[in-house]
Amino acid sequence: MAAHLVIIACLVAEPHTCSEIPLPDVSFEDVLVCNGQARAKSEEWQGQHKDEYLVIATKCLKDDKAG
Repeated sequence: MAAHLVIIACLVAEPHTCSEIPLPDVSFEDVLVCNGQARAKSEEWQGQHKDEYLVIATKCLKDDKAG
């Protein structure tokens, strides 16, 4: 099953709202590979959005449909 990376990030500016942001263009063959590379991918994303968001966590979700 394919795994997709989701970043949990908070707005830098008030009201500092946090949300889950799926990265549909980041897909891995399985959850273990996703977990192993999640930090690097989230740091890359953070670098592109440093003025808007602060990444606080990541998670990898299985996509049962991609089977």
